[in-house]
Amino acid sequence: QAGLQFDMLVSDLNDNYRLFTMWETMLHHPIMFSDQLVFQLDSETQNFLIEKYYALDSSVMRELLGKKLSGRLRKDLDEVSDRTRVSLRSCRRQFDNIKRELECVEELPGHFHQNIKNMY
Repeated sequence: QAGLQFDMLVSDLNDNYRLFTMWETMLHHPIMFSDQLVFQLDSETQNFLIEKYYALDSSVMRELLGKKLSGRLRKDLDEVSDRTRVSLRSCRRQFDNIKRELECVEELPGHFHQNIKNMY
């Protein structure tokens, strides 16, 4: 019976991982994620997922602040991870999110802060 419970746990974990992988693509475009009809999520849950996906660690941000967001810096995120004790996956997610945000809003007219709030 313990083997069956373990198999169910592994199956559930795999299902959740697949679901997150599908969500992650849409989370790259929060407006698209909010408007999607594939996953039946209430707006509160959608907002929670977007907020958590774009959450930033202050220690990671201090390491990245003032540096050019280049491919070379992305390769060096393992050092940032070691110094901040934040997982490498989380450091990469934060780096990619910031880079994507900047690319979206840097050419838009108006206030930078307001543009980010409107897009994300």
